[in-house]
This record gives sequence, structure tokens and C-alpha cells, in this order.
Amino acid sequence: VDNVRQYSTENPPPYPVTSVNKKTGAVEIGATDLMTPLQAGDALADDDTLAFLDKSEGVAKSIQVGTLKLLLGGDAGKYGGLVTLTNDEKIDINGKPGTVVNAAIVKRLGTGSIMVKSLDENVVTVALEGEQIKLTIGKGGGDTTVAVSVASDDTFTPASVAFRVSVLPYDTTLSENTPDMLKKAADEGVAASIWAVGDTYPCRLHGTVGTLTLNTTLWAYVVGFDHNEEIEGKGIYFGTFKNAAKDGVDVCLVDSEYNSYYTNGTKYFNMNHSSNTIVGGWKSCDLRYDILGSTHAKGADANATTTLNPVPNTLMAAFEAELRAAMKPITKYTDNAGNKSTSAENVTKTIDYLPLFAEFEIFGERTYANSNEQNYQKQFDYWKNGNDKKKYRHDRPTTSAWWRSRSPNSDGTNYFVITNTDGTVNKGGADYSGGVAAHFAIGS
Repeated sequence: VDNVRQYSTENPPPYPVTSVNKKTGAVEIGATDLMTPLQAGDALADDDTLAFLDKSEGVAKSIQVGTLKLLLGGDAGKYGGLVTLTNDEKIDINGKPGTVVNAAIVKRLGTGSIMVKSLDENVVTVALEGEQIKLTIGKGGGDTTVAVSVASDDTFTPASVAFRVSVLPYDTTLSENTPDMLKKAADEGVAASIWAVGDTYPCRLHGTVGTLTLNTTLWAYVVGFDHNEEIEGKGIYFGTFKNAAKDGVDVCLVDSEYNSYYTNGTKYFNMNHSSNTIVGGWKSCDLRYDILGSTHAKGADANATTTLNPVPNTLMAAFEAELRAAMKPITKYTDNAGNKSTSAENVTKTIDYLPLFAEFEIFGERTYANSNEQNYQKQFDYWKNGNDKKKYRHDRPTTSAWWRSRSPNSDGTNYFVITNTDGTVNKGGADYSGGVAAHFAIGS
């Protein structure tokens, strides 16, 4: 610490510290700055960052706050009060509300009582156990100041110090947060600073999807943050599914008639149940409405009813209500004509809650889809980062399966774009039951 003034009667304390290791201004303090407090008589060395020393007496006194050391008080005959850094220091905390953090240890001289106080208990409450300051994370998040004071005794004058606390009320393990907490983080724009693409979140699935009965937990995984924000808006975007929280394989849902074709009206995982056609594209296909439950009415834009009162026997209905309530509507552009054309007019928007991926969103390039779809789409970061596009059956996760996209094939009237069992792009008949892998977004 530089520029610590020596005591004299003409120059009484407190003595402001104007720089740390030759650095001035708002000094960032890291783990390397945590040193053992100096002992009386120790000389001040260059690496004794934030060790405060009365050079005239050779006595070091400190408060340790996380990785910080702050001087609290001093000898009444030699220190008149507090010496601190010119900028107050800050501790950053991530954790769920109710989490207790050991934030600081108070070191004092004498026997004066120690008092601690949080200036905003919606951010943190504070308690003192011996010399340990414990912070309990509140529900509000944000910034506050914790004040620490030591009363006088027969030898020492009163002294005080304060440090700032910045709280993100979220657990850094994605799965430890409630859907409401994820929504709050997404709306505040901090999700990407806490979690990462590929992180997983448990989805309890209970019910019938088409003809498939589910009573299991699969794991949604983050495919992007604020994906295609100009069109689709802020949010945490999740793909479905992985079969484990860690080191799980990417799986798609398959029913009992996987890789078979039917047009008898049964709700298998075919795009249209009664005809082998792509006419009407994504917007009007059966699977969007009565398998996924991505909208509340066939051919319509989704509204709040989609998640509050989902279509029975759909994937949306199989999700728990708490997760559904945190989902946000997504604006998607797709070829919604399906008339064997690459016309720009065919590419229109829909509002969805649980859509399939489009060809460009998966592969980052166009092969079979209407070439104008990509003008409104972006590849999801999960695949942009190089993750495999290959998926496996949810019921036999060692067996790969082809899975559907929402993009109609542009050079025919019977095919939608699919992802092959080897992870390459292809096209498959609208009447075939294929693997289903959708996505949703958490946010407002």
C-alpha cells in the first residue's frame, strides 16, 4: 500500500490510502490480494496488499472482508479513527434467497462491542457470530451496504467501516433455481452471466402425448440466451431433451409407430395425421397443435391460454404448471404455405410456445427449406458451438433416431426437413412418425 502517511501531531490521522500497489482509482481486489494480516513490528512489503500499517509504531490492524482487508479503528493515542481505501469495496454474491454466506471476519483492538447492519434487508440480512459476519440472501437482489462499527472502550476510540454487497439471488447451478427465478434472471438480462449454453434443467413429464404415455424426468438444455433477440426477444432458450443432468445424451421423443407412416387420423408423431401433405406449412400442421400444444388452437397464434389451459394430451400439458407459467411466447418465421415454392411471401410469422426447430436454426445453413426462412432466423448457439446434431430415442438412448424440424421442403409437397440418424440434414414424409424435439423460452 502506497502513500500511508506517518503519524505526527501536525498531521493527525485518519490517513487516506490513495493507491494500492501503485494503482489508483477504483482498485479491483482479487484472490491474490488475500494475505495473512501483518503482525506488530512487521515491515511493509510490496506484496502486503491492503495491509494497513502505522509505520511509526510498526503495528498492523485489519478487517478481513472476503478477499479484502480493511483497517478498522486504531489506538486512541496514535490513530484518531479509521483508515480505509479511497473507494469502498464490494463483494459479489450469487445464491438462492435464504443462502447464508460467510462474508467477513471482523478484527478489532480492545473490547468495544461490534455492531453490524444491512442498509437494505431485502438484499441481505446480517448477523454477527463471534467475529464472523454472516449474510443471508434476501429475495430482492441488487446492491446494498453493510456497516460495521466498534464501540469505544477505555483505550480505543469508536470506529466504523462499510462494504458494499451486490447480490444476484440465483444459484449458479441452473437446476437449483425455480422457474420463477429463471424468469427473473432472463428479464433482468443477467442469465448469460450466471449460466452457460448446455446447462440442464429438470422437466417432470406426466401425461399422454399423442399416443405416448410419459411419467418420467428428462432434462431441457440451454440452446441460447436472448436468441435472435430482434425478432424473438430476450429469454433463456431451452431445447428438449437430454436423458441426464450431466453427460446425458440428446434424445427425442418417439412413439410406438416411430418410422412408420399413417394417415388414419391417429395422433402419432407425424406432421399431419390424415394426409401426406405439407400444404399450410408449419402454421397449420396437426403436430404443432395436438402433439406439441405450441398453440391453443389449430392454425392460430398462441395466446396465454396455451400455457394456462394447455391442449390435452400434448407435450405442453405434460409439463408441470410452474414451468409452463414461466414460458414466454416466441415469434417464429417459417414457410407457412408449403406449396413447393421458395417465394418470400410464403415465409410468415407465428406466435408459439413450444415449436420445433427450423432447418437454419439447427444447421446454420439452408439445404431444403425455403431460402427466405433464414432471413428471419439465426442458428442456436448450442449447435453453433459445435455440439452434435445427432439424437437418440428417449426410450432407448443407445439407438439414434431421426427427428423433425418445422421447415417444409421447398421442392415438393410431401416432405418436411429432418435431421438424419447420423446428424445430417435430410427430408422426410409428413405422414411418417418421427422423433420430436421442440424448444421453449423462459422470460416475459
